[in-house]
Amino acid sequence: MFKLLIKVSNQQKQIFSFGTSIMIGREDQCNLVLPDPSISRQHAQIHIIGEEVIAEDLGSQNGIVVDGQRLREGQRMPMKSKSEMQLGKFTLVLLTDSVDDKFYRGRSISYLPEYDPAKLLDNPPQDETLQLSAREATSILREQNLLNNACIVDESGKRTFPETNSVTIGTAATIKAKGMFTSKIAAEITWNGKAHVITKKGGFMCTVKVNDNAVSEHTLTINDRILVGGSSFQYVLHSDKPARDFPC
Repeated sequence: MFKLLIKVSNQQKQIFSFGTSIMIGREDQCNLVLPDPSISRQHAQIHIIGEEVIAEDLGSQNGIVVDGQRLREGQRMPMKSKSEMQLGKFTLVLLTDSVDDKFYRGRSISYLPEYDPAKLLDNPPQDETLQLSAREATSILREQNLLNNACIVDESGKRTFPETNSVTIGTAATIKAKGMFTSKIAAEITWNGKAHVITKKGGFMCTVKVNDNAVSEHTLTINDRILVGGSSFQYVLHSDKPARDFPC
């Protein structure tokens, strides 16, 4: 049995389980229905051949990207544990039955709800697939890359992936920071739909800086250096798989 972790901006992650080959698309006849106009009626297929899992583009208008590689129509590409498939506004992460795959980036997947297409997006159904321009497609890929792979790295090298969660920094926060005047919650990182934003939450004496500049609110960009109290962090891209075509 395999699972797909379904991720889309500003929505809770969901789990879709399957044991045979599946078709992915917008129409109701698909095994995995992704109800968004950026998805073709029959967009992609995941084949299970023996112990192999293989992704295929079914000639979709907006294409698919697997582990950073864009597939041509009819092209097939093997997927492994934690492989990422991007379709329109969605990211699908392949998980196996291995012990390691019961967790995703340090968090158990057992709490995630079973897949329900009605909970994914609020877009009304449309008859026609929305053809994304090159600029729109690139923008979506960039946003998905930030959402899925941007993380906060502390001085010990520990990574925290904010994704769409609210992540706090402070002496009693999600990410620990030290310092005499550091508040319990000194700063908060949130997703605004396009980027991660850090907001100062501590008092006047509490230090929150980005690239050596004091901030009350700042939209993070890759490689930003963050100082909270006496602790330093960095906002970087990290992927579980080698990325080739991701725009930064």
